[in-house]
Amino acid sequence: MKKISNYFIFLSLFLFNLISAQNGGFTNVISGNISFLGLPVTDFNIFIENTNKGTKSDENGNFRIEAKIGETLIFSHIGFKNISVVVEDVTSVLNIELDNFVDQLNEVVINSKLINENLYDIEKVFDITIETPFGKFNPAKSSSTVHYMNKADLKNIASPTLKDMLTNRYAGIDAGNLIYVVDGLSYEEAPTMAYSHIEHMYITNGMVVILTKDSQEMIKKRKEATIEKHKNQDYYSGDAVAFEDTIDTFTEDTFAALPAKDEFKIIKGTITFLGAPVSDVNILAKGTNEGTKTDRKGHYKIKAKVGGELQYSHLAYKTISIVVEDITEELNIEMIEMANELDEVTITVRTVDGEVLKRSKRTDQKFGSSLGTFDPETAGYAIGTVDGDDLNSIYPSLKDALKGLISGYTVNTNGKAYLRGGSSSITQDYPVAWEVDGVFSTNEPVGLDISQVKSIHALKSLASTNRYGSQGAGGVIVIQTKFGDFSEQGSKNGAVAAQHTNKNYYSDDAQGIDSDQLANDRYTEVLEGYNDKERAFASYTDTLQGQIKEYHDHIAIARTFASYYRDIDMAKSVLNDLSAVHNGNPEIIKAVAYQFQAMGLEKEAIANYEKVFKLRPNYAQSYRDLANAYKEDDQYKRAWGLYMAYLMKGSDVSGEG
Repeated sequence: MKKISNYFIFLSLFLFNLISAQNGGFTNVISGNISFLGLPVTDFNIFIENTNKGTKSDENGNFRIEAKIGETLIFSHIGFKNISVVVEDVTSVLNIELDNFVDQLNEVVINSKLINENLYDIEKVFDITIETPFGKFNPAKSSSTVHYMNKADLKNIASPTLKDMLTNRYAGIDAGNLIYVVDGLSYEEAPTMAYSHIEHMYITNGMVVILTKDSQEMIKKRKEATIEKHKNQDYYSGDAVAFEDTIDTFTEDTFAALPAKDEFKIIKGTITFLGAPVSDVNILAKGTNEGTKTDRKGHYKIKAKVGGELQYSHLAYKTISIVVEDITEELNIEMIEMANELDEVTITVRTVDGEVLKRSKRTDQKFGSSLGTFDPETAGYAIGTVDGDDLNSIYPSLKDALKGLISGYTVNTNGKAYLRGGSSSITQDYPVAWEVDGVFSTNEPVGLDISQVKSIHALKSLASTNRYGSQGAGGVIVIQTKFGDFSEQGSKNGAVAAQHTNKNYYSDDAQGIDSDQLANDRYTEVLEGYNDKERAFASYTDTLQGQIKEYHDHIAIARTFASYYRDIDMAKSVLNDLSAVHNGNPEIIKAVAYQFQAMGLEKEAIANYEKVFKLRPNYAQSYRDLANAYKEDDQYKRAWGLYMAYLMKGSDVSGEG
C-alpha cells in the first residue's frame, strides 16, 4: 500500500510539471551585472518581451528579475545596442559587457539652444565646494537636508525679503535665527538684495549660503566660458597633432611581437609634468572613436586594442604616441613642454615674489601705534593683518568691510564690533577699540574712506592690548591710511612738507630704485644669456657662487633656475647651499624656507623652519611658521603638537581663534 502511494505522488508531480512546462509555468530568478569598459552602467532597462514586467540596473550595475523559461529578456539603453536573451532552464546569472553603439541619422538638422547648465544640472550645482567664514561647505556632502534655489526659482517669488520668502516657503526653518553667508561674508540678519542678483542659494538648518554674480565662483565660471568661446578654433580644436614633434616610443621589433588576433585591454595611468599632474590631456586610440581626457589629478582610463596606438596630445606639450602591447596595463606619461615660437615678440621676464612670500612679508612687518611699535616676529602672540587692497569699498563702513577678514571678528546686533566673540558678561561690555594714524578712540571711525586704508592690524590677545589699559580690553584695531597722520602735530608736519616740496622736480609720482633688484637683474641676465641650463649652472657653481656676497642674489638665482630653466633640482641645490653656508643666521634660513614654500617644496621648507626654530626657540613666529608648514604638508599631528607645546609654556593665546 505504501509503494502505491509513493508511485501516485510521483506520477502527480510529473503530470503537474508537464502541464506547467507546456504553459510556461517554470520561473527562474535571474540576476547579474551590466558594465561598459569595466565600469558599472546604471539605469539600464531590462524587461520581458511582450509583457509589462521589467526593472532597471542599480548604481552598481546590478539587477534582478523573475522570468519564465522560454521568455525573452530585452536589455536596452540609449547609446548601446539592444541585447536579447532567451531564458533557459539553467539561466540564473547574466553578466553583460556592453559594446559602444552610436545611432546614425540621415538628413537631420538639429537646432540647439544654449541652456545654462548651472540652473538645470543639479548634480553639478550640489557637488561644489564653497568657502565660508566657518570653513568649506559642500551641499552634496552635507549631513543635514539642503534646499536649493536658483535665479529661475526666485524669479516669480512675491515675498519682498529673503526672511519672509524662506519663512513662507520652508516649514520648520526659523529664518530669524539663520546665519546668511553671501559670497564668503557672513550676516546675522538677512541682507537686503535683489533676487535677480542671486545665482545659487543653499538653505540648511542654521545657515543660508548665497552665491551672487559677483562671487569668485561665478566670476571663474564666466572666465572659463569666455576662454572657451574665444579660443582659436582654427589653430587648435582639441585634436591637433604636430607630426614633426611626435615622440615615438615603439620600433619594428615591437610590431613583430604583437599578436595577430584582436585583443582589447583597459589601460590606465597618470599624466604629469615636472612631477605635477596635468589635466585635460587628450588620449585617443588612433583609428577609432575611443578617447578620453585626464581628470584634475592627471588620471585616465581607456579601452584600447593590443597593437593599436595611443596618442597623448595637449596644446602646451609635445604629442606622444605609444603602441599597446599584450603586457601593457598601466602607462604613466611624463609630458615634454612644447616651445611655441612667435614672430617679432619681445618677452621681458621679471622675477617676482610668490603670494606665499608676499603674505609672509606683510605679516612680519613692524608697524607703529600711538603707544609704540609692534614687531609680529618677536611679539609672542598672533596679530591679525589685513592689506588695504583686500577691503571692498561697496560697504557703508569699515566696520562692515572687515567681516570675514579677521578671525574672531563679529558685529553684534547692537551694532558694536567685537574681537573676542561678543560681550560675554551681562554687566560688562568689551567692544573693540580703534586707532587711526595714531589717534585712539573707543568709537568706530566715521567718514573714513575705505579706499584710502593702507593696512589694518588686529590686536586681540590680552598680552597685545595691555599697554592700552582697560580701554583696550575688547581688543584694538590699528589702522594706517595712505594719506598720513590724523593727529594735530601730524597735520602740521604734512602742511609744512607740502609747502616746501619742490613741485618742479617731484610731483609724487617717482619710483625708487631698488639696488638689490639691480643686482638680481644683473646676475639673472647673465645666467639666462646662456640659454642652456647646464652651462648656466656650471657658471654659477664655478664662478658666481663664490663672488656673490648678498643672500638675496642667491635666492634670485634659485628662482631663475626654477622659473626660467624650469629645473627644480638646480634651484633646490642653490637654496640648500645657501642655507648650509648661513647655518647660524635665522633670517637667511627663514628666507630660504619661504622660497621652498613658494615653490611647493614643503619637505624642504619644513627642514629650514626647523633650523630657525632651534635658533629662535623663544620666538612666537618660530612656532607659527613651523606649525603652518607642518599643516600645509598634511602633518596635522605635528602641527597640533607644536601649538600645544607653545601653550604649555604658558604663552598667551587668548582670542587667537
